[in-house]
Amino acid sequence: MTCQGTCIGTATTVLERPSNFMGFNFSSGEEVTKLTATDWNNFMVKINDFATYLQKDDLTGSHTSVSPSNEILATYINQATRDLRAIGASSVPSDVSTGTSIMNSLFSQLKNSLNNIT
Repeated sequence: MTCQGTCIGTATTVLERPSNFMGFNFSSGEEVTKLTATDWNNFMVKINDFATYLQKDDLTGSHTSVSPSNEILATYINQATRDLRAIGASSVPSDVSTGTSIMNSLFSQLKNSLNNIT
């Protein structure tokens, strides 16, 4: 809790900015072939971390975890893009449609959108 000067009423908690997400280290321009469930789940946890940091608590914990046997689905990507927009990230990629080929560059865009939050 931080309070400067004479404090009356509710003190405000100042949260430290989460560290950048370090995953999704793919070559650009290729279709996704090496995305792991761990990497995706870690990305979603990091979105939760930023939602907490930005005090957007209505988003925390609302993500679907994936298992190693899951395919990456448009619904997972779109959940991430919606949540990034909701926490105020910029340059968030557009939603994807079912059946769309998911390129590695999309994951770079997702990562950059999250990591550019100040």
